[in-house]
Amino acid sequence: MSRCERSNQKFNQEPTPEQIQKRAAKIRKRWSRRTEQRRRVGNRIEWIVPNIDLTDLDCQLSCAS
Repeated sequence: MSRCERSNQKFNQEPTPEQIQKRAAKIRKRWSRRTEQRRRVGNRIEWIVPNIDLTDLDCQLSCAS
């Protein structure tokens, strides 16, 4: 097998999970804090619509009058 064929064979191999993790870590080191926060997966703070019991609200409005 020639040197060129070996090089092409090595180039066409899929990376291992460990290689992917190392490369991803290198890329993430270059991110700014803002980029890191924007790209973070999980632990995302979600806004939840507040629930208000209308009977409590009605009572407070009628008591205030």
